[in-house]
Amino acid sequence: MNRTLLQLKFYALVLMLVFVCSGVKAQSLSTDTSDEFAAYAMMLDSFEKIDKTIPYKHGKVAVNNFLTLNVPSGYKFIPDSSANK
Repeated sequence: MNRTLLQLKFYALVLMLVFVCSGVKAQSLSTDTSDEFAAYAMMLDSFEKIDKTIPYKHGKVAVNNFLTLNVPSGYKFIPDSSANK
């Protein structure tokens, strides 16, 4: 066997041993994903409950009896009386 080929195999073996012994491993999936999902679901539920308590205005909205806004479909206007809650 050629001396340089033998050296290459030796260096490859040494590198493999270094990687194996150094603890290099693939990133494992978190086992807490179900707990994280439950926490996010609870947060989303509480946000939705809060959202249902806000008296949004749609369409033509009078602002301080001075200005009238036309709030397009898909948008929500929060009157100043409810904005500070």
